[in-house]
Amino acid sequence: MRWVLVVVGALAMGCRSTEAAATTHEKHAAPSGQTTPWSCGAVHDAAPLVRPLGHGGRLKLGAVADTNGTAAGTMANLSRLGGVFAEEHVDAVLALGDLGRTEDEIAAVLTALGRSAHAPVLALAGERAPENAFHAAVKRVHDAGIDVVDLVDKRLVDTGDVDIVSVPGYPFSEKGCHYRAADLDGVARMMSGRAHPRVVAAHTPPRGHGADAIDWALGDVNAGDAAMAALVERLEPAAALFAHVDEAGGRATGEEINVGAVERGMGVIVDVDGGRARHRVLR
Repeated sequence: MRWVLVVVGALAMGCRSTEAAATTHEKHAAPSGQTTPWSCGAVHDAAPLVRPLGHGGRLKLGAVADTNGTAAGTMANLSRLGGVFAEEHVDAVLALGDLGRTEDEIAAVLTALGRSAHAPVLALAGERAPENAFHAAVKRVHDAGIDVVDLVDKRLVDTGDVDIVSVPGYPFSEKGCHYRAADLDGVARMMSGRAHPRVVAAHTPPRGHGADAIDWALGDVNAGDAAMAALVERLEPAAALFAHVDEAGGRATGEEINVGAVERGMGVIVDVDGGRARHRVLR
């Protein structure tokens, strides 16, 4: 049995349905110049980044999502969560998308997170960041001395005992960071034959069933992606971290966990040990 941890980022306003989500995201269009979907979900380079993290088969991760900029209250939440990550000695922190709309906002969030958590930051694009702004922000923060990895460019991180694989983007938006169902097939092919336990870091939750699911949104609908659900089933996860639908933040259904949004003061710590995972929600 291969174990997988799937992690997905957040959308501040939540999603009510696929159609409603598309309408909502039209109101949150990417800045001018980002006029077509950024196909950030496609696997262009399957070569792993070898980056030793953790020890003895154990990997402890912090996870946050959805700052959507640098409002004072949100940045205070981020600093508090980063402090908990530092106290818990996490091996790395996953920043799971919707960090900001501009290079300056994204860079400020990544810098604050790296400095407060005292751990490497693995940064993922959600649906809102323009392509050039996201990559430029990660490079800028890295060049300033913060240990940060671009999980759009590097889709697979081999930590020695655990693989971290990313699935950035959101499939229902006509602008910004986007993935297609075929991109998820590429992720599965990329991981085929690898023996390590896995962490899959993504932005969009799988389609669930009923009011207890982690994608249960305003309007009493399940707002996740059926193609993502198929990927999770294919990869047989030990744990799966999602957010995207903020109303369901902090919920867990089996191995699936909604990490919530930094805007609402939420994050998660996940401990992967021997191919199994346990989590704690931070509020």
